[in-house]
Amino acid sequence: MTDPQLPELVPSALTSPPTVATPVRTHGGKTKTSREEVKEILAMPPRVLAAGQVLDEDTLASLQAVAFVFSPYRSTGSGRWFHPAQQRQMITIYNRLPYGTKGPWCTRQAIQSCDIKRWARALQLSKPTTDGLDGIQRAKRSVDEAYRGRYSPDYIREMVIGGRPLKSRHHGVVK
Repeated sequence: MTDPQLPELVPSALTSPPTVATPVRTHGGKTKTSREEVKEILAMPPRVLAAGQVLDEDTLASLQAVAFVFSPYRSTGSGRWFHPAQQRQMITIYNRLPYGTKGPWCTRQAIQSCDIKRWARALQLSKPTTDGLDGIQRAKRSVDEAYRGRYSPDYIREMVIGGRPLKSRHHGVVK
């Protein structure tokens, strides 16, 4: 049946295809990317960056950042080494990906999601830094304090999250 053959009681708005796009949910003022859009980009051939190269801020802010594959600045038998600037950008892209696309993106980068999480902890991107130390200096200081028997809450949290609970030499309890 075509439109002229329908009874007059049916509003034309119901018979015509919707003209308004489905609203995209926002979180914190940012538009959330759809899984389908990211999967389309991941299906395209990757654009490989040169060793140690990073994206400019405009590209990083766009959805097209998903299409790029980062090349490590050094590869050894023990692994691939990415520059901290590359790690920061990869963490940013990973955190913006919708559910269901993080695994394929990590596979394309030849990394695992645990690498991203470890880099984020090391670079301290999840917490504001008020003491002026970078993530590596903070981690060293935390380990030194723990060696002296003064466990910081961050150190305890890291050890528990890392799956290695701390035990006291005397009672087997976490200090």
